[in-house]
Amino acid sequence: MRLLDLRLLSCCFILALVSSVQAGLYTNHSILGFDLDENGHAIPLKPDQFMLSIDDLKKLTIPDSPELKELLSAISQLEHQEGRSDPETVALAIEMLRLPPSEANTATLARAVNLLQPFTRSPPEALGFIVRTTQGYAHIHRGNPIEAFEQQYSAMRDSMLPTRLLGLSPQQTAWYLRLENGYLLTFYANRKREAKLIEARRLKPGEDEIVDPLFGKGTRPIRFVGASGEFEPGQLDLSERELLPPDAIAIVQQLLMWFPTDGRLWWQLAELYNAAGDLEAAERIYALTVLEIQYSNAELRAHRQAVYQLLAARRDAIAQAEADRKRLLEAAERQRFLMVAAGVIVVVSFVLFWQGREFWRRWKRKNAPRQAS
Repeated sequence: MRLLDLRLLSCCFILALVSSVQAGLYTNHSILGFDLDENGHAIPLKPDQFMLSIDDLKKLTIPDSPELKELLSAISQLEHQEGRSDPETVALAIEMLRLPPSEANTATLARAVNLLQPFTRSPPEALGFIVRTTQGYAHIHRGNPIEAFEQQYSAMRDSMLPTRLLGLSPQQTAWYLRLENGYLLTFYANRKREAKLIEARRLKPGEDEIVDPLFGKGTRPIRFVGASGEFEPGQLDLSERELLPPDAIAIVQQLLMWFPTDGRLWWQLAELYNAAGDLEAAERIYALTVLEIQYSNAELRAHRQAVYQLLAARRDAIAQAEADRKRLLEAAERQRFLMVAAGVIVVVSFVLFWQGREFWRRWKRKNAPRQAS
């Protein structure tokens, strides 16, 4: 079953696909399977726990890593398998798409798209959703957001939607489908809009990039600003906060599991942590975005600097308070020592005085001249 664990664990049998399909970008490696609250909102992972999941994905980028060798072996076995069924061919394409986008993997990713192409034009009913969402994923990684949006839109509008995804509960499955139909589709739509503007030479690549407008109301996207109307560390204006769903952080965490090298998604996650008042996590993600993902612009750098300065000031204040506390403790300790020492001196002095007086009395009695009888 290891060969088919990428979005297609049950795809060996068409009958199983009808009721339990691994759709969209679902693999044992790339979905977080959030717990849900009583209102059906996903509970995000803690920052450290989320980063551990991201670190697991990075193992495929390490040459000769056991994870990469295992994946390449799975691809090779499926590629050379005679008489592959349609689900197995889709599984092969999906295994290929697990390879991280890079120049070395370009040809393999292209082969994956070609394998899926016949099913895209006329997919069996049970395969339609997975094929289209997988094609969308492939096209966005190959730098074709226009086709990615079209495939994702078709997946949600023209395909039979699954009732279960990769062992998730029906409630979790419903959450992921809302994610695909809303936020993933919006993500593709924004990248498609920018691609068309670049194509029309009305926008230069990388020019005036902002976080993707995943959250908002109607055509009004959220602005990550405080009450002043400007960015504020640890703050988000109430009117903007109302535009955020309760599980905004979980939504972006899941998108990053699918697109872990996308700098603008990392930037958005940092903004969400900042809005939630988690400055430590925000600073960590800002730094990762700039230094590791190597994505940056003037706005991002300004936000990172503002958060860093506030945290530095807080750390300095904490360090100063700790130093003051230590000094007070040391002063109190010295005072206690002096008081004890003074007490000891008083006691010792009293004892010495008493013993001295007693010795003097005895000496006087012993040496006093005897009076005549």
